[in-house]
Amino acid sequence: WGFPFSSASSSPPAGEARSAGPASTVRFNDSIIELENFYNNEYVGVLGLGTPPQWLSVVLDTGSSDLWIPGRGCGSACGAHATFDYEQSSSYEEVTAADGGQVTFEVDYGSGTVRGYAGLETVRFGQLSLKGVT
Repeated sequence: WGFPFSSASSSPPAGEARSAGPASTVRFNDSIIELENFYNNEYVGVLGLGTPPQWLSVVLDTGSSDLWIPGRGCGSACGAHATFDYEQSSSYEEVTAADGGQVTFEVDYGSGTVRGYAGLETVRFGQLSLKGVT
């Protein structure tokens, strides 16, 4: 799951000296993606969400296929972490249930519970751009 470290912006964040290890380089086709290495325990990369992209630094969890991004209504639970504002994106689509209501979810982890709602959005990672990611 992803959890932003810094404020969202309209351009990719410049490198910041906050890692406890060397940056790792990942090659995807002809694109190079820099990841911050925190004690070989977690890796942080930059994702662009929406159109235009809101660039967020997120923890890339290799143990899960889920992408959790806190929304602008997260409040005090998100502290100073950046949040995604779907109203600023022209490509955001709400996921609706058969009854017309918004699809919500709740997942319990050992470290706490994640609650929210599903949406479709464009996600950018390096040169890769995926449309309609839930």
